[in-house]
Amino acid sequence: MHNNASAESATLGSASKRSLNKCGSGPLSPELDASNEEDCNNNASHETNPPPNDASSMASSASYARELEDLIKTEQLNRVALLNQITSEREQQLAMKQLLGAIKDKQRYTPTVDKNNQINWNEDMKVSATSNAQHLIMDAVIGHQMVETLLEEEAAKCNEDFLTAYNAVLANLREDRDGRSGVGAAGNLVENEQQIEQKIAELVDSLGGKDCPDELLRLEIVEEFRTFHTELRDDLYQYKCGFTSLTSMADAAGSAEAATSKTGGWSVPDDERFLKVLKSYERKGGPAKKPELLYDQVKAVVPHMSVLEIKKHAKFHHHLRFYQEKCKGRHKEFERRHQELEANVREKLQAAIRIENEKQTQLAQFRALQKNCDQLHDKVAEWKASKDAKERIEQQQREIEQLLQAQRQQEDELKWKKKLEKQKRLVGDYKKSKVLDEIAGEKLSDEELLQREAEKSAQRVVNAARVHYRQEEYEMMWFTIFYYGISIQQRKLEEDKQEQLRKAHEEEVQVAKLNALKDETPYAQILATIVPDPERTRQETAAFRANMEAAQEALPINEAGLFPSHGYDCDTLFKNARFKLGLALRNAGLHTTEYARQALANVKVSNAGAYRHHVAAPTQLW
Repeated sequence: MHNNASAESATLGSASKRSLNKCGSGPLSPELDASNEEDCNNNASHETNPPPNDASSMASSASYARELEDLIKTEQLNRVALLNQITSEREQQLAMKQLLGAIKDKQRYTPTVDKNNQINWNEDMKVSATSNAQHLIMDAVIGHQMVETLLEEEAAKCNEDFLTAYNAVLANLREDRDGRSGVGAAGNLVENEQQIEQKIAELVDSLGGKDCPDELLRLEIVEEFRTFHTELRDDLYQYKCGFTSLTSMADAAGSAEAATSKTGGWSVPDDERFLKVLKSYERKGGPAKKPELLYDQVKAVVPHMSVLEIKKHAKFHHHLRFYQEKCKGRHKEFERRHQELEANVREKLQAAIRIENEKQTQLAQFRALQKNCDQLHDKVAEWKASKDAKERIEQQQREIEQLLQAQRQQEDELKWKKKLEKQKRLVGDYKKSKVLDEIAGEKLSDEELLQREAEKSAQRVVNAARVHYRQEEYEMMWFTIFYYGISIQQRKLEEDKQEQLRKAHEEEVQVAKLNALKDETPYAQILATIVPDPERTRQETAAFRANMEAAQEALPINEAGLFPSHGYDCDTLFKNARFKLGLALRNAGLHTTEYARQALANVKVSNAGAYRHHVAAPTQLW
């Protein structure tokens, strides 16, 4: 349950936290700065004090909250007493069961001295134990039922009183709220109260007020928001009253009518010209200059106004700007505190919902427990009505023991069966492995070979019949395909013919393109005059002839090494300018361009040690 005293103290303390600097804005000019302190003092003296809170309504709310807390505590104590009573009843039932168990154990383990005496003693014990147990059970049941009935009546009465007080508190709070709604702090209707109430209700619903079961908490939250809006309205009204009192003096607007207007008694065009000059003056560092410069500039744009009127209008705008800044600061503070209040209210509503859910859970548990108790009471009544209560108890215990013994026996049998199946499976696996080893180790006998040959012969006959059948099916299939596939074959022949014609046409086009490309080649004429000479490829080279001559003669040591060099070595090759240029173009990725072909064709060989000892014509290098 929500703590009403803490909520009330938070509501009362929120009004004492309002603090705003009412003389915090800077002056417009040095001359106005001198009169700033006097204006602040006048503001403090002329502002209207906020109206006091309704003490009687708050005192009544506090008294109702205390009464409600007392009722809640009483109900909680009664519920705790009822739970304790139920716990004691369970403990007594357990004690009775233990008593009966002890009596049975004593009967079971009593030493046998004499059979006749033992039998007589057992019969006496049975009779006395049965009578004692019956009297004890009846006394306990009757006593518990009486106590439970009294507690239920007291709990129902307490719940009715609690609901009556709760509804009375809610009705009084609604009446107080309806009586205080409608009029502002200074007697003027600042805002529409119905709109504010609607906004507050929507806000509380959005924060979780719809799901909150505590109507009193909801009313307190609505009252907090209403007080919060009332504080803002009162502060803004005080600021307006202070601004009106300051600007209606003779050194400002001069009258209340001019003070309440937006232009301070001036016409709209003159006020706009004044504001334009004032903004230019402030933008160029006006507060650091003389105020006479501002008056002269305003006099230039408003020549029909005197310097005194210009000074008064400047002071009016100074008070107006100060009033606007105070209102803006108050609105910012209102938004900040409003967000904090929303967060606090959301936490309160969530806590109330959580507490209500816990109560419902506890109530469901209590109802389940009460239902269980009712069932137990019914069982006790049945036992009391019957004469053989002890026999039933013993029968139940015997049945339980039999069930436990049957369960243990069943578990033992199940374990034994699993063990037997496992052993059988292991023995079977062992026998299979032995049989496989014997089959793998022994050789095939002659009878088995003859039997297998006979089986193979029979299988050959079967296979021959299957092959003959498949061959007939195959021939029938091809006959059907040939019969129904003549048109398909003709169409395929036509398609093949068309494909051959298309390929021949493509070859003709390709040959024509190749001939045209040959004509476009830079060296087409030279290539046309070249005559194939296969014999030249099979002639002996100079290197081959030199090697043959050297093989017949002694091998002298040459200047270049042991053997003479025929051809081109690396040093000679890398001295060639054309080779180095081609290598550089290839590394740069430009060796396939037309410019590279022209450069390699027109390069001049100037070194005498090149692998070509003569310079060929530029057109014959390729």
